[in-house]
Amino acid sequence: GSISREYVRTAIHRSLDRMRTDRLDLLQFHTWRYADPSYLDALFYLQELKEEGLIQHLGLTNVDTIHLNMILHSGIEIVSNQICFSLLDQRARTNGMLALCREHGVTVLAFGTLAGGFLTEKWLDKSEPSRDNLATWSQMKYSLFIDEAGGWEAFQRLLHVVHAVARRHNVSMANVAGRYILDQPAVGGVIIGVRPGLSEHIEDNQRIFQLTLDDVDKKDIADAITAL
Repeated sequence: GSISREYVRTAIHRSLDRMRTDRLDLLQFHTWRYADPSYLDALFYLQELKEEGLIQHLGLTNVDTIHLNMILHSGIEIVSNQICFSLLDQRARTNGMLALCREHGVTVLAFGTLAGGFLTEKWLDKSEPSRDNLATWSQMKYSLFIDEAGGWEAFQRLLHVVHAVARRHNVSMANVAGRYILDQPAVGGVIIGVRPGLSEHIEDNQRIFQLTLDDVDKKDIADAITAL
């Protein structure tokens, strides 16, 4: 349905009050129905609030390449797009998202980088689990990505390549999977989820900043992705 200027302003002031601040550093906007053009109205109103100083930066979440291009050419100043991007999910590379973001100075914030934990030692050389035995909704979702990428055997071949690179650098497979995505054009950050008290891995995740993948590492991983 329609979205009014006042509705958007009220929503932003609610956020400002809750966060006890006079400016939102980054507001990420998400829409799921492009057929309803009211999302563009909302973005234009958010742009106005940005120009007023209530918002410092405007970002997007899960907006596809075609509609990001439309939004950018509508004069809305977008700095980031948060999207799923991993060794298993290469849509951002193949559908032109990375190229578009690089052209317009938009930063990609990548989530799903470890595919719900599948891209770690825990699943190396393990039998394919049934979806009923997976621990989280996230794992159920990313198991579908594995199916789409070629199935469990192809996934295991990818894991073995990632494991070999990790052993060369004495780091975790999660470090390699994250670093490879972080090194892609336009990617400014990877978002690695935690389960407080269960699987935080904060110290290990910090090692990604000391890891440098060389050309051999990158080629091995790229070849493994292509073979999926």
